Amino acid sequence: MPDLEKQKLLESDPQRGFCYTAIHGTGDAVLLAYCCGGGERRRVLQDLCIRRITLDWLEQPVEIRVS
Repeated sequence: MPDLEKQKLLESDPQRGFCYTAIHGTGDAVLLAYCCGGGERRRVLQDLCIRRITLDWLEQPVEIRVS
């Protein structure tokens, strides 16, 4: 069972698809590269996102916001 307190939302656009993640460690962070297409073009594999995420941020508890 995943640790729900450490799950992180990196993307939130329901019109896009996210898949084929590559992960590379850089010491104090990780680089994530993944397909992030969709939206108006409706093609999921044509766009690439690359994000740098610090290990400190990954270890922080999730903030729960109530609207």
